[in-house]
Amino acid sequence: MQLTLSRLIMFISLVAFSFGCDKGPDKPLTIAMNEWTGYQPLVYAHSMGYLNPNQVHLATLGSTSASLIQFRAGNADAITVTLDEALLLNSEGYDISIVLIMDISNGGDAIVSKPQIKTIHQLKGKRIAVENTAVGAYVLTRALQQANMSLSDIHPVPLSADKHINLFKLEDIDAVVTFEPTKTELNTQGGHIVFDSSMIPNEIIDVLVINNAKLKTYRDELEHVIDAW
Repeated sequence: MQLTLSRLIMFISLVAFSFGCDKGPDKPLTIAMNEWTGYQPLVYAHSMGYLNPNQVHLATLGSTSASLIQFRAGNADAITVTLDEALLLNSEGYDISIVLIMDISNGGDAIVSKPQIKTIHQLKGKRIAVENTAVGAYVLTRALQQANMSLSDIHPVPLSADKHINLFKLEDIDAVVTFEPTKTELNTQGGHIVFDSSMIPNEIIDVLVINNAKLKTYRDELEHVIDAW
């Protein structure tokens, strides 16, 4: 599945890049992204000089929800998201293309509970913080499905990823649906991982998406990003 999907998306990308270019852009390509570990090679590439700041601007935000807001508002030309989030944008009518597969999550996305909770079943009736406008909702749904549970068995608490660490310390939250590097930080604070993306292999795929209205204008910049990656 992984190889077939990768080839398919790369084919889509190559087809997209085969169209002609418009005139050069008057500002750098802006990519909205969060602090997910899988996106950090872009940050590293920027710090090492592999990404030209005159061509590419990385707008690192506190959560995927914040990134999506900026992208929907037209303040970002491209965005790093999971494949399900890209499909959501497409279903909302946004004309987009996937230009790069960035990673496949294999344990980086997880549900982290308070130490006394050891299984998904023990979350029944508990309060679980989740960024329900992003991939966290998908992770939570799949975890509940595997445990033969549903959302009605728990109490979801909408919460953006940048607030997970602080809220986890509060007594009225029993678990959070989060991702690296927050997952490891909560784990070191005594959190217990009751579910992670290794239990749903090849389902969470991170991609770089661009607004098709900007595709031709930023063709060179996109090729620069892919080379740097």
